[in-house]
Amino acid sequence: MLVFLGYAIGFVLAFFLAISLTAVFLGFPPNKDNNYWSRKLEILTGLGGGLVIIFILFVLKNWLALDKNFINYFSITTFGLILLFFYRRIEEIKKSRELAYKARKLQAEDTGNPFEIGKLSEALKFYQEANKLINDSKLISLEKNLEQELEKRKKFLDFFKQGKELGNRGYFKKALEVLESAQALYSHHRIGLEIQKCQLEVEKENICQVRLKKAQELARQGELKQSRELINQALADFQRLDVKNLLTKVEQIMIAFNYFEQGVAAEKKGDLNKAIDNYRKALLITPELIDINRRLGITNIKAGNYREGIEQLEGIEDRESIYFRGYGYARLQKWRKAHREWKKIDRPEIKEQIQLLSRYSQREKLTLQQEIQELIPEENLELARSKSEVFLEKFGDDPQVIYNLYSHILPRIDQQLWRSKDREKIVINAEREWEKKRNLESLHNLAIALYYRAVENPATLEKLIPVWLSATANLNLNTSVRNVVWKVIDDGDIRDLEAQLTRILEELIDRTKEDLNYYLQLRNLYRCDAVALGLLRDHPLEGIQIEGLTILPGLYRTHPDRNTVKLPEQFWATLYTRWGESVAACLQGDRVRGVALKPLTCQSTLEQIANTFVSFHQGCHYLQQKQWQKAENPLKEAKRALKNHPEWIEEIDRLYLELQEEIEGFENLLRMNKNWYELVQTPNSKMCHVRDQALAIVRRLDEQKIDESKALSELEKLKQIDYNHAILNELIEEIIFRKDVREVGRLMERNQFSEAIKKAKRSRSQKLRHLTAQFCLNLLIENSQKLPPELLIELVRSAYELCPDDPEFREVYKLFHII
Repeated sequence: MLVFLGYAIGFVLAFFLAISLTAVFLGFPPNKDNNYWSRKLEILTGLGGGLVIIFILFVLKNWLALDKNFINYFSITTFGLILLFFYRRIEEIKKSRELAYKARKLQAEDTGNPFEIGKLSEALKFYQEANKLINDSKLISLEKNLEQELEKRKKFLDFFKQGKELGNRGYFKKALEVLESAQALYSHHRIGLEIQKCQLEVEKENICQVRLKKAQELARQGELKQSRELINQALADFQRLDVKNLLTKVEQIMIAFNYFEQGVAAEKKGDLNKAIDNYRKALLITPELIDINRRLGITNIKAGNYREGIEQLEGIEDRESIYFRGYGYARLQKWRKAHREWKKIDRPEIKEQIQLLSRYSQREKLTLQQEIQELIPEENLELARSKSEVFLEKFGDDPQVIYNLYSHILPRIDQQLWRSKDREKIVINAEREWEKKRNLESLHNLAIALYYRAVENPATLEKLIPVWLSATANLNLNTSVRNVVWKVIDDGDIRDLEAQLTRILEELIDRTKEDLNYYLQLRNLYRCDAVALGLLRDHPLEGIQIEGLTILPGLYRTHPDRNTVKLPEQFWATLYTRWGESVAACLQGDRVRGVALKPLTCQSTLEQIANTFVSFHQGCHYLQQKQWQKAENPLKEAKRALKNHPEWIEEIDRLYLELQEEIEGFENLLRMNKNWYELVQTPNSKMCHVRDQALAIVRRLDEQKIDESKALSELEKLKQIDYNHAILNELIEEIIFRKDVREVGRLMERNQFSEAIKKAKRSRSQKLRHLTAQFCLNLLIENSQKLPPELLIELVRSAYELCPDDPEFREVYKLFHII
């Protein structure tokens, strides 16, 4: 054993010694530090490594007491490996020289034209490939020089292209600068022609820019006609896009200004409607002009359009605009806002108006308070609420009004409403409260309101389901449920209550079975939220929380704050996507419904997770229906997730195994099992796939579509999938036997017995060796009197070499003293 270990270590040492010597004489393949010192380091490393290996070799020889044969073995092995490494390294060097030659040839063919980079680019690729193979400072220098030349030409081409483009757009001065930068890199006649073109146009461009600047100044001063004439003169001599755009802008301003002047004239005459119409036309053309907005806002307020006028004057802070904005608020009886605006104007007459405003405000305030107080005893609560809200909007928070509104008026309105049987009105009120408060109380009130309406009108169940189940999910927050004096409420009680509430909802849904489509639609909604509720109870950390409430998928889809919550990329969150109903159906085992509800597209990573899950169940559904062809694509979509779901793999394995006896036609079975193997690569799939592939190969062999060598080659490849496959190994043995038996038979027919026996010995077929051994012994028995003794012994010895342990022949071996 120690000797074997020594020879094994010797081979490893010989391998590294060969590498070291190759590095000394021919160097390693290039690395990132291709320089003089790296080559010196290679030589030192190679010599040092070689000396260390030789030292280890002699220590090993003495330690294991190895003889001279070991040294011979080591020398021969080392020499052989050196020849192999030298040959490979020399081939690399030879290839690098060929590549370098091709590169130089392409460089020589280059004409020096800076507009052509094709040949130099190809040459650079050859240099780069050559430098990957050998360390050669000259080649490295040539590669770097060529890179610099190519970079220079690319920069030149960029300058040329940019300059030409600027010239085409009429920016000749900028184009001239860029083209001169290109000429500094390379002098070429094409650059010269472009520069001459630009120089001829620069003077025109300068004149145009002077006119353009003056035209802009005139436009700012309001001299629009003169500005337009100057721009037209510039365009007559020099066409450029920015000049044309300026002309269009000036003409638009002239049209808008004309409308504006007409509006001012109409306003002075008192024709406010005509003025407003003209101001609006001007504003459509030039919405950025503040003066037009200002006049339109003031005119609207003069005309009694207070809200529109205030909106148009928003943000304009000159004295006239502030005054009219305050006046508009005053006319709308928004006293506080009017007071805030007029306080900005420090004028005596305005101060008088502010005092007048305060008196009006106080008078209206007292009047409103008295009206509210009178309405409450009359039970006119809706009007009392409306006037209270108007009061708070106009005069701000008043403790007494707020207290009356929330402590008396609103509670009494709710009581009256719930005592009435106007279900529609109750629902509207509950929805309004939910939209306003978004708390547990408003959610539960909405659920109750929707429930009573749905009892009377099942067509409204669609709105009840998401609210009812989300309210159920928040039962643990309800203090009226938790704080029962006579009983301690635990989580088990909460779950019992949840079960009762869900059964109530199910009974309502079941009443709609006569309308099958509507019933199925309701079941889809219910199932999605019910599944989410179940997952939430098993995993409390999962679920969406908005403002302290647990929101289930149905209510989440209509919640106004849903965009403020980012769904995590976890499986439970797929219920909150468009795929939620499909995922829920699959989770509850209704694969047919899950597939029917499957959306056509995925719009996020979360929806891709859902698609993978539903695709798995879709594929399993098809397999259950024996439609394995339809199962292929959905299962492929689920393939990337299979490694994280061993239970999915187990289910797929079970379904494919059940199909083995159901499939008609070998070709169908072959294709199905191949898909199965490519999908999961489990032991069962390997077994069936290899079996079918092996039988298919044998069938092609029997039909003489392939020869035995080809068949054996393909069967050997299958052993890489399942090395110990019994049927595969039997088929291989059978083909080897058939092939070798013919060869042995031909040799026997030619009386080449020794060659036949040698062939049988080399054969991998035990069956052939047995038959050949049997043939030798039969020949011995039949010719024992005719053949000389030495030949008889030779026949027995041949049989023993073929089948030394065969019990059938042991007596003969003993008779001839072979064993």
